Amino acid sequence: MTRLAAHPRPPLPLATTGPGWRHGPCRPNPLAATLEFAESASAENHDLAHVSLRRLRGDGVDRELIDSIANIGPCLGVDVTAEGVEHADQAEVLKGCGYDLLQSFLLSKPLDASSAAAQLPRGWIRMRFRHALLRRPDANMIHGLTRHDLGVPQLALALQQHAAYCEALQACGLTLKVLDADPNFPDGCFVEDTAIITLHGALLTRPGAAPRQGEIAAVAAALAPYRLPLARIEAPGTLDGGDVCVTERDAFIGLSARSNEAGARQLVEWLQAQGIRGHLIDIREGHDLLHLKSGLTWLGERRLLIAGSLAGHPALAGYETVPVDDGEAYAANAIRVNDHVLIAAGYPKTEQSLRALGYSTIALAMREFAKLDGGLSCLSLRF
Repeated sequence: MTRLAAHPRPPLPLATTGPGWRHGPCRPNPLAATLEFAESASAENHDLAHVSLRRLRGDGVDRELIDSIANIGPCLGVDVTAEGVEHADQAEVLKGCGYDLLQSFLLSKPLDASSAAAQLPRGWIRMRFRHALLRRPDANMIHGLTRHDLGVPQLALALQQHAAYCEALQACGLTLKVLDADPNFPDGCFVEDTAIITLHGALLTRPGAAPRQGEIAAVAAALAPYRLPLARIEAPGTLDGGDVCVTERDAFIGLSARSNEAGARQLVEWLQAQGIRGHLIDIREGHDLLHLKSGLTWLGERRLLIAGSLAGHPALAGYETVPVDDGEAYAANAIRVNDHVLIAAGYPKTEQSLRALGYSTIALAMREFAKLDGGLSCLSLRF
């Protein structure tokens, strides 16, 4: 599948007229036009796709249908994919009509997951995000789980920092779905722990802290509209998303106080079917890390930002590592979001190192979430 970048179409206003929609005040109803044509095509025993593509170069009903279908997308706030395109001239016409995505034999014959991954440029997989799922912090966050005594989180400041985080994700090109705060779950704003999302689906986790396991239901419901195939970690497995760092062809999985081997093995099996290799890293001893990603960030391609305790780990062989100064260990938890790297504010050495490597950085205050062992990656699911 390829994205057609030319001729962007701004969303057009919808005006209600009687029982139907109009696409702007002077345009024919695109949905009605499409359905009317589909009805007539069906009555003539024609295949709708073939009817519409066969004479794309003309200016008749087929072109009107193609235009109408393309116009439905902005009305509903979704992308429109053209499938079954076999010729370059058809692709050009569809591009001009404003289609968002193209999927066809013109690009490639069907491939399994590992073959498809092998043909994509390094750094492409999982580096281009379009959506993010978040949850607002609740006043009950003062009862959240923590290993450190950094003070009681202040809700007003946490909300300010969360809002700035949301604005940064939007600046990176993401569309956000922000769930309401839930007083039943003091740690509920750390949504990353509830799911692992790849190009092929979502795996709902089973958090190692029992009070957090009730967070999964709301996240599953929030992901449902995206039509991602859903799998689940089953007991006795436990897994926190914060222990999982997925790169383009590897997944580093932390064995921690929250994620056990049974959960990690279930994840490895799920990822293996997608052509992604799982590597277990035990952080239960010798590492001052709640989660693996407290000290590990994938920066794209074959490059990792790492805390000092992970330096030289054999599972990371083959990757270039960017070490974080011992005095800035918290900065090892960052997130690459499209063309930017979001980092915690107040860690100038880490920010300078990233900028020297050519990364565009966005520094964000995280003090209130750090009081609950939370980092930048914890606050969102990006996909």
